[in-house]
Amino acid sequence: MSETTQVFQKRLELRSKRAFVVGDGFAPLAATLDALLIVVLSAAAGILYHYYVYDSVGIVQNYVRLGLLAAFFYVAPRSLQKQYDISEFFADPMALKGIFTIWNFALFCVLVIGFVAKLGDIYSRGAVILLYLSGLTGLSLLRVATVACVRNGFRQGWLASKRLFLLGTETRIKEFHDQIAPGEYGLQIANVEVLPEKVKGEDGAKFASRLNAVLKDATEKARLLKADNIVLLLPWSDTKTITACREAFLKVPAATLLGTEQILSRTFDTGISRIGPTAGLNLVRAPFNIAETFTKRVMDIALASVALVILAPALLLVALLIKLTSRGPVLFLQHRHGFNQEPFRILKFRTMTVSEDGADFRQATRNDPRITRIGRFLRRWNIDELPQLVNVLKGEMSIVGPRPHALTHNHEFQDRIALYARRHNVKPGITGWAQVNGYRGETDTEAKMRGRVEHDLYYIDHWSTWFDIQIILMTMFSRRAFMNAC
Repeated sequence: MSETTQVFQKRLELRSKRAFVVGDGFAPLAATLDALLIVVLSAAAGILYHYYVYDSVGIVQNYVRLGLLAAFFYVAPRSLQKQYDISEFFADPMALKGIFTIWNFALFCVLVIGFVAKLGDIYSRGAVILLYLSGLTGLSLLRVATVACVRNGFRQGWLASKRLFLLGTETRIKEFHDQIAPGEYGLQIANVEVLPEKVKGEDGAKFASRLNAVLKDATEKARLLKADNIVLLLPWSDTKTITACREAFLKVPAATLLGTEQILSRTFDTGISRIGPTAGLNLVRAPFNIAETFTKRVMDIALASVALVILAPALLLVALLIKLTSRGPVLFLQHRHGFNQEPFRILKFRTMTVSEDGADFRQATRNDPRITRIGRFLRRWNIDELPQLVNVLKGEMSIVGPRPHALTHNHEFQDRIALYARRHNVKPGITGWAQVNGYRGETDTEAKMRGRVEHDLYYIDHWSTWFDIQIILMTMFSRRAFMNAC
């Protein structure tokens, strides 16, 4: 037994026997807890409101039905996004923001159904408001409590998400263990087996015999320990050993995974793609596939069209105020780079006494004397960006995406910030992940621009329709979306 195996065996001798493996059962359990909480809160909200206002408990069944409806529209999208999967549940740093977004979506759907079905007499507005507030608080507290309890179980060793059987070279086993931090995500290491290495000058048949003996013993251990995953930690170039391991563990009811090479730890959405008769490993995902591009474009057209119709009176009023309070055109047109760095002219309400473009452009600063009185108000509340809904309809922009920078900024930062140009792999947006996290306004330092770029790249790598909806809602309701305006 190698030194590495002895060390791991001492760590796992007691823990491996007493840990309860939650595995795939965590997702339905977490979803059920959320649904039950929503139904209970709905019933409680209805009873309390009616007792306070009408001195009676009302019809409890109606509030249970309301809770079931809200629970469906909350749990269903989270389940479709796999947010209840144990790996996502503990890995998502923006979880509470996600709760806010989807809970707003769920209550919006409930209100729409109530309006269409004319259920206003059954579900009082006061009870719905009480459900909204208690649900937002309760779901957030439930998640925090669940994460704390389960993570404590992971660290104490009595709970595990999966049991891993590590098999490979001594160096790679140590690297893997340090990288995954088992105590944080509940990835319990059930056992470790260091495979023999071929000695220089050793006969191939002799080495194969030694390897097969180790693998025979390892498969028996994996079966007895009921491992969920067999993880092969070997150089990918060692195809003979990998093939031998794969064939040996076909007899064990567990998934067999090949540990990644170092370069893949720095990539997103790694997977296998078929290219004709051959296969390739994805190192960088395409920004959007055809279905995603179509979905995003349909949503852009629908939202931009509705917004322009609803906001038309307000837009005309803003245009009139600009014309009456300062000289110059109502709209400000400036060249920007869009998708694939193709140039287009962005539309904005004019908020300054100048209309600079190209090399003459100088970014607005806080308390800039060039900003008009009405312009300061428009910039503070993002109203100056609304004409870009026309850019969206023309296909030059999207509702959500990396904000397009002035050409001078592109030239200045693309050679100084790694992957800066990758922002142009998707259409620029009226709002974006960087903006709702406070990265808007003046970018007078490289650190500010780097923070903005990092958020933009995160958006590109993690895009989904629900992520777009979350950003749109945050743009309208989050305080951080209005920070740093100038």
